Amino acid sequence: MTLPAAEPTGRPSPITRPLGAGDPAWEALPEAIRQHLGPELDEDPVFWILPTRSRADVGGWTGPRRIFALVRRDRLSILAWGPRPFQTDLPFEDLRDSLFNHVTGAVDLAPAPDSPVTELRCAPPEGAQLLAHLHLEEPVHA
Repeated sequence: MTLPAAEPTGRPSPITRPLGAGDPAWEALPEAIRQHLGPELDEDPVFWILPTRSRADVGGWTGPRRIFALVRRDRLSILAWGPRPFQTDLPFEDLRDSLFNHVTGAVDLAPAPDSPVTELRCAPPEGAQLLAHLHLEEPVHA
C-alpha cells in the first residue's frame, strides 16, 4: 500500500478519496468483514484501511484475531471478526489528543475511555497516517 507524500511538517496528508470497489486495499479485510460493511459503504465510504498488529478476543478457537481500523468520513471504525465480532465507531473529534508511542509501537487513542480498544499497534508511517486523520480540525474527505 502506498501512502501519500509527507507535508513539509513531516506529517502525511490525509487521504481524501474513498476506496473504490476494485481497490486492492479491500483485500486486507477478511471476506466476512467486507460482506458486513457492504450495505453501508455507499452512504458512508471508507478512505483508508489499517490492518493493525493489535488483536482482540472475539471467541475464536485459534486465539485473538487481528483488529482493523477503517478511516471513515468523520470517525474511526475499529473492527475484529470472529464468533463474537465487535465494531466500535469513535468520532475524530473525540480522538484529537491521540499520539504515536514509539516505545510501544502503537497509536494511543485518547481520550477514548469507553472504547474496548485504547491503542492500535502499527508501524510508525502507518501511525503517522492515522494521526493525520485524527488531528484534522475540519473534514477534508470528499
